[in-house]
Amino acid sequence: MSNTGSFLNTAFAIFALTVGSVSMALADECGNLKVAGYTATRSIGPLRLTVVSNGRYEREARNDKQFIIRDWRKNVESIVDLTRGTVATRSMRPQGARGQPNAYVNRTAAGGGKVKIEMGMVGDDGKKRPVGSTICRPDGIFASRSLLVLDPKSPRMMTITQSNIRTGRVPDSAFQIPGGLKRVR
Repeated sequence: MSNTGSFLNTAFAIFALTVGSVSMALADECGNLKVAGYTATRSIGPLRLTVVSNGRYEREARNDKQFIIRDWRKNVESIVDLTRGTVATRSMRPQGARGQPNAYVNRTAAGGGKVKIEMGMVGDDGKKRPVGSTICRPDGIFASRSLLVLDPKSPRMMTITQSNIRTGRVPDSAFQIPGGLKRVR
């Protein structure tokens, strides 16, 4: 692969990991995980990420060298890049639209025990404007999520899906950040 191709590949991965973290920080709206943990394939456009979660922690990885570890209790995520030997830790925004003055969250049944959650903002004109929605499985795992991407050229909805979901116990040790990494901002 050319240096340009490698750079673009890395840039796209970082973009996708960032979009993924924003989508996860938007809402943990499915509620508490009702299983001991799960693994899944998360799709964001053409990008495929491996996800491992146990309810307290989540690891979202493009490969063994680039991944994000989220601690939902502390509301913190660590972006790890082993190819560069770095880790960046940052606070995630408060989860969900709760507490936002012009925000709304609607929960409706989606069949088969699933729940659809729509999040949005209410404009000055009083009209509701959706900014995202999530379909939650009965076990608390999100199946799909759509969110508004504010592209100056053309705002659009982006869909994130999870497939190949396998439930089972995932120990906290699966979410440890390797030692010896340089902390960056």
